[in-house]
Amino acid sequence: MKKTLSLCLLACSALSATAFAESDLYVSGGYSLIDGDGVTPNTFTARAGGSFNDYFGVEVEGAFGGEPDTPDGLAGVEISVESQIGGYLVGKYPVSDRFDVRARIGYAEWEFEGDFNGVVQSATFDGFAAGVGGEFMISENFGLIGDITHYEAEGGLDFDEGFQTFTFGGILKFGISDAE
Repeated sequence: MKKTLSLCLLACSALSATAFAESDLYVSGGYSLIDGDGVTPNTFTARAGGSFNDYFGVEVEGAFGGEPDTPDGLAGVEISVESQIGGYLVGKYPVSDRFDVRARIGYAEWEFEGDFNGVVQSATFDGFAAGVGGEFMISENFGLIGDITHYEAEGGLDFDEGFQTFTFGGILKFGISDAE
């Protein structure tokens, strides 16, 4: 957790007052489906960030709640997301006035909870994350966002190849941009 918080603070401190004044600030919220080794719980995801220009920015992300999942072949077991926090550098390429392709790299920490027939266990891990997606603006300030992010799993869970999240939600931009 200390590594993740340090990364988030470093990313935010990279945004000076001048950079924020000339950036597109945004918040987004959505729904994420997790896919890893036969476990597919879901969670609610919130993000906040800022773009330095048309191509680069930073964002922080948190996830919580959602529906637990029963892994394949393990009756009486439910796995759920307790929390997630991450920090990312974001690159984007404007394909049109309303659509951007996005990529992000960063670091995240996850906490999962398993209920094994009434016995509750928690497991935490952190690791590298990378994703790609898109952003479609319906109006100047509101749009839709979707992406897939791959997370490396180092720590208390045994995801052999890491796992992915598929996220879809809305984005609200409220910054000032000189780039337009």
